[in-house]
Order: sequence, then structure tokens, then C-alpha cells
Amino acid sequence: MKKRSVRRAVVARLHPVGTIRSKIKTLKGAPKQGSEGAPDAWLEVSAFAAPALDGLVAGDDVIVITWLHQARRNVMKVHPRSDLRRPLTGRFRNSVS
Repeated sequence: MKKRSVRRAVVARLHPVGTIRSKIKTLKGAPKQGSEGAPDAWLEVSAFAAPALDGLVAGDDVIVITWLHQARRNVMKVHPRSDLRRPLTGRFRNSVS
């Protein structure tokens, strides 16, 4: 008889290393995508994390995972681009529409 493998859940812990700053202060004033007129934003890196930047040079890719503190976390389906004529779509799919 074949033995079934059991997959264990992996727990990932994220620790803030800085804060994203921009001129946008309200959800109402935020464009849906950065290419739609968003102002520049920057990452203020906390002092404890600054050594991790050693060796980065202009043009290097860095993946930044953000936690948008005003986002509605309980929303799983939305009308793409808030257009009620479009059918409800899963939240993750909508982010690339």
C-alpha cells in the first residue's frame, strides 16, 4: 500500500523594516494604479534594518511587501475598477485587471 504524504502548513512571519511614505493621505485621493497619476512614494528604512541595504546599488531589484493599513481585509470579491456593471470577481484576480 502506498504511503500518503502529509503536507504541513508553513507559517511565515513578516516583520516591518520601514514605512512607505507618499503625499496620498486618504483612500479617496488614491488612484487605483500607480500609472494613473500616483505621486512618488519612498521607503523609510528603520535604523535596525539599514545594514541589510549594504551592497545594493541603483537599479537593483528589491521586493517590498506592503501592508496597506486602510485596506478592507474582509473584502474577497469586488467589481473590477469599482464598475458595478462588471461582475463580482475574486480580489486577487482584480489586482491584475
